[in-house]
Amino acid sequence: MHCLWSGEQSTFSTSIVPPDLQPRSMLPFTPDGPVRGENRAKMLPLDPLSKLREVSQKTGRLLVTWTTGGDFAKMALNLAMSIRRNVPWLEHSFAVICLDRDADQQLRAEQFTTVLLPGPADENAVKDPWQNDDLWKFKYRLMASLMTLGLAALVLDTDVVLVSDPFQHLTGDADLEVMTDLFFPDMHLLNVSIRPEDHINTGYVYHTATPSALRFMLAFLDAFDAHEWRGFKRDWFNQRAFNKLVLEWVDAGSVKVLYGPGAWCALRGSRTNVGTVARSRTPTSGVTIRVLNPAVIAHGMNFFWRRAHLMRSETGGLPLAAVHANGVEPKDYFLRDRGLWYLDDFTERFGEAPRFFTYVHPRGLSLAEDFEEVAAALEVAMMLQRRLVLPMTMNCRNCPAYGPYGFAEWADKKDLGCTFDYFSRASLAMGEWLKFTVESGVVWLPEFQELLKARRHVSAASLQTELRSAGGRRPAELFGDTAVVQLGEALRVHVLRDLLKQAVRGQPLDSLPCAWRAWPATTFACRDAVLPQVGEEHSGGRDLRASCDGSMQGECGLLPFMCCEAYFGWAEKLEVLGGKTWDLPCGCGLGRHCAQTSRTSDMQVCCEPRVVGARKKFGENCGHNPPVEALPDLVPDDADTYSSSILRELAKGNLAREDAERLCLSFAALHKALGGQEAWRFCQDLLERFLGAQDGFATPQQRPAKRGQKRTL
Repeated sequence: MHCLWSGEQSTFSTSIVPPDLQPRSMLPFTPDGPVRGENRAKMLPLDPLSKLREVSQKTGRLLVTWTTGGDFAKMALNLAMSIRRNVPWLEHSFAVICLDRDADQQLRAEQFTTVLLPGPADENAVKDPWQNDDLWKFKYRLMASLMTLGLAALVLDTDVVLVSDPFQHLTGDADLEVMTDLFFPDMHLLNVSIRPEDHINTGYVYHTATPSALRFMLAFLDAFDAHEWRGFKRDWFNQRAFNKLVLEWVDAGSVKVLYGPGAWCALRGSRTNVGTVARSRTPTSGVTIRVLNPAVIAHGMNFFWRRAHLMRSETGGLPLAAVHANGVEPKDYFLRDRGLWYLDDFTERFGEAPRFFTYVHPRGLSLAEDFEEVAAALEVAMMLQRRLVLPMTMNCRNCPAYGPYGFAEWADKKDLGCTFDYFSRASLAMGEWLKFTVESGVVWLPEFQELLKARRHVSAASLQTELRSAGGRRPAELFGDTAVVQLGEALRVHVLRDLLKQAVRGQPLDSLPCAWRAWPATTFACRDAVLPQVGEEHSGGRDLRASCDGSMQGECGLLPFMCCEAYFGWAEKLEVLGGKTWDLPCGCGLGRHCAQTSRTSDMQVCCEPRVVGARKKFGENCGHNPPVEALPDLVPDDADTYSSSILRELAKGNLAREDAERLCLSFAALHKALGGQEAWRFCQDLLERFLGAQDGFATPQQRPAKRGQKRTL
């Protein structure tokens, strides 16, 4: 594709940046500038950072990350160790900006280059780093500061690991080269039907030191300088805010975006959508951004879930270079499970006398059968007071994404199965259940392999012998201090569970509570409320919204399993982009073990176990159901911020007042728990205050409905 302009690449030679940071045709994000007209410092202290000049000059390359102490520093250390292990020639090009002494000490202890740049240390920064002003801006201020020093750099989030040399994938034809959270950027990059935050993942950015790159970074810091503007808060998600600016600069003709051989100087698609911006205007010269192949510079779902690095059609034969553990939780679980955790912390995690339980999980089972096996194995682990090594041979074909997202391309890897996190939300099993579970990938660690040499193999005959000689001992005392108890293939785990339960006069599943497993409306977000642009009509009068109301999938189910919220937001991608519904029951096929006892309100449902022992132990467990009447118009959680696309598209005249009101009412229900007249008043106030705050920048709008008029969802 030929663009109407091409960005000029120039060597950085001055810190002078044109004063008109924003394109003049663009609706400003904060028309009256930063908070009370006082600019916060855009740059970080340059003297400490000047140390990185020597690093860059000596090696010819610069990689930078930044971190605070504690567990964040461990994640940074894991990134550092991945460089030392996989690309050792880049270690001397790598530096960590440490915001406290704990982080500095942890990294320096392993002899990595650090720069101590003390950051916010107050209680609020520790409790809610997403909302802390300094931390929100830090990465972007860091890039602007490095550009000012004339330094090009690859700036990484700490939850990235390097597998091979990332510099071999840079093309040198753009001011910024970035990763993306899209699966199929050739089709969806800059498409207005896609969530803004997915176009560019700011956890992996290679920036040049050109004036245009610096201008853009300063423009972002200027546009989002205010933590709050005229009563409207800043979006907590800085990546989404960054993408909003990119999209609006594309719309103003001031950004060219490259992917592969393609180049775009305008947004794609013909309709406005929740979280998107309007059609393009007259192009001008500006900044060039190249988006990198997401199968090679991989975001979390493309690596941990799709295994796109195994798909030659996606990689083009290029080696995997980087993996970003975004969009997954817990991050360390996924990194450990997929063999990307490089810290030697086995003893720290499991102590001097570790206790594990493993079993052979059959292949080719149905979803319910798969989870019946896992539930039985979890109960065995609880009785034996051991950690269950989670299976890696669950049936991949039960995952709704198997066909649409090309899982069959793993065909040359005949032994590949799926871990339970392909179906159920990982953090649930790795939270309060952590003392009874461990990721499947632990079996490949050298320490575990050493323990296997003295494992206790359990067969039907040896189990009977063990039970006869138990003499009143607790199940946890069976098999002594053996580190690994391994169940033989001939003895199914549910049989072992039933025998152990019988020995202690218990019942199968009497140790697992029930809870309401609601279709997670606020995270499994369809967000495809396709709306006509002003002056257009729906094609043929058809309702173009996808049918992604999954509320009927909600049911009572066993903890800790939850199969309709495998990942935040990724099941919705399947529905909107893949054409298939994420149709797994929320209870993972285990709902028959629970009973719905009552509905205390329209929003709350109570459940209890059918097994008598579990019912006596746990009783009722109640949970909330999303308001079905708000579906499927599920809007993002930034609708009341000053970068809200609902508010901005209304102000620009690209969204009708009626549509903005309807979307705001959905936002109020899903994110504010407001309904009826209260929600109506909230939305009228929100829309009117935003239009008023624009001080003449906004396009004249339709008059709002009368305040007394009744509106419901």
